[in-house]
Amino acid sequence: GPPLAHRPRLVAPRRATALDKIDKAVDNTLNKTRSWGPARQAGVVLATYAAHAGALGRGSVLLPYQLVPNEFGLWQSVGFDSLLGSCFLGLHVLRRCKRSHRKRELPPT
Repeated sequence: GPPLAHRPRLVAPRRATALDKIDKAVDNTLNKTRSWGPARQAGVVLATYAAHAGALGRGSVLLPYQLVPNEFGLWQSVGFDSLLGSCFLGLHVLRRCKRSHRKRELPPT
């Protein structure tokens, strides 16, 4: 038979990770909303902004101790908007480190 260096390697199929499932969900959402009209897109933006300005912007998690000692009462809590932003930043960094991101698939035209 052919030398070992020229034999095709059998590669086991890779199981989808949680990150792959998140990527697929983001792709599906982007593809679905891409066809929405400007009024519907503006409505989603306004609703998201209202959620941020309301519950996410005002709510916070009280920390057990002050992160940076100061007499102004700062650094005693973390806002929900900051927590959510940190989660998205963490997911982005994780995708970059794992190189699991792929090009976004555009819907058929």
